[in-house]
Amino acid sequence: MGIVYIIISEQATMIFCAFCLLFFGMAVTLTLFLRVLANVFQEAIRLEEEAKLTI
Repeated sequence: MGIVYIIISEQATMIFCAFCLLFFGMAVTLTLFLRVLANVFQEAIRLEEEAKLTI
């Protein structure tokens, strides 16, 4: 019974680690995506300002 419990706990730890890595990866990806999106918006606003100045 003890051996089975150890195997299950190891699998649970592996699954937990996998979920943590997945969550961390998603969080990093989302952060980078939002940062890029913010840069694009800033660039668009800046171009719009320049367009207004030229007009």
